[in-house]
Amino acid sequence: MVSYGKLLCQEFMASNDVEKLLRYFNYDLLDKPTIFNGAQGSYMLKGSRVNFAEMITEEEQAAMEASIQRLNGLEELDDDFIKITMLLCPEEANQVSQAFNRDFDGNLVAIPSVFGAIDFIQKGMHKAWGLKQLLNHWDLNEANVMAFGGGDNDIELLRMASHSYAMENASPALLQVADQVALHHKDQGVLTILEDYLGLY
Repeated sequence: MVSYGKLLCQEFMASNDVEKLLRYFNYDLLDKPTIFNGAQGSYMLKGSRVNFAEMITEEEQAAMEASIQRLNGLEELDDDFIKITMLLCPEEANQVSQAFNRDFDGNLVAIPSVFGAIDFIQKGMHKAWGLKQLLNHWDLNEANVMAFGGGDNDIELLRMASHSYAMENASPALLQVADQVALHHKDQGVLTILEDYLGLY
C-alpha cells in the first residue's frame, strides 16, 4: 500500500499457499493464462497471452504485455506475491472460482473480477482492506469515500463506501450491493458521475 510514493504496508501470500495453488492446478497453466504479481514485478509463462480485449485498448494491452516478464517454467518463479490473476472466459471463470473456493485448502480465495479474470488473493486482503489503510493514514473515514466497481472483486469496497456505484455492465452480485448505477464504463460512466457530483459542466 503506497501513499504519495511512501510505502505504508505490504502483505504477501505465504509461499506454501502459492505452492498449494500451483499444485491445485497441477502446475499446468499454459491453457489458463496466469499473471503472478510480485514485489519485484509481474510474471507469466512463455506461450500464454494477456487478453483483456473488452476492457482496455490495444495500446494499453501492448504496454501491459511489455511489462510482464516471461518465464520458461513455473520453477523460475522467485518473488513474494501480492496477487495472482487468471484470465479465462467469464463462464469458465465462475466455475473455476466456485470450485477453488470449495476445494482449496489454504489461505487464498478466488474472486471473479470482470470479463473472465479471477483474482487469487489472501483471505481478507481485498480492496476495502487496502482503502481502510489509506483512510487511517489520512485520518479520514468511510463517509469520505465514493467508490465505483464492475466485478465481484469490488463488493467489499462498495459495501464500505458511503457513495457506491456499480457500472451499468457490472456483475449481478455487484449491482445488488451498490447504492446506484453509473453508465457503462465505455460511456464514461465514472467521469459523468464525478462531473455531476462536483458541478463541473
